[in-house]
Amino acid sequence: MQITQTARHLPAACAVCMGHMGPFADTQVDLGAVEDQNGFGWLYVCKKCVGTMAALFGFETPEQVAARSELMASADARITELEAQLEAERENKVVKLSELEDMGVVLVAPPAFDLPAPEPEPEPAKAEKSVRHVYSGWEPPTLSDDEAV
Repeated sequence: MQITQTARHLPAACAVCMGHMGPFADTQVDLGAVEDQNGFGWLYVCKKCVGTMAALFGFETPEQVAARSELMASADARITELEAQLEAERENKVVKLSELEDMGVVLVAPPAFDLPAPEPEPEPAKAEKSVRHVYSGWEPPTLSDDEAV
């Protein structure tokens, strides 16, 4: 068998629908050469009828193959998009320490966190309050014993 664009031998048509539009599956069977057959001519089957026969046997039609291919391509694109989104969420996820422990993650502090706590710094000495006068040489008056209360 082979594919041909035109039916060259009589009856030059599809044996199923009698259509003249190719392409055809050329069966290379000449019904006129078979003694027990009442037919004549070369046996061709057009693409449309081959698709119908294939569907009868459970094969996909060209339209079904195209639709499935389109569906698979869109599904693959969606999967790629979701995988990228999931990876981005994994990188940015903040998890509470209690949730990590619930998941069985063992937390070990690095050696830098095992250092002793630093000693507190001593408080600064309190400064004594002093009276400061704006005018130099001025002194507050002193009270005599009679004026003292």
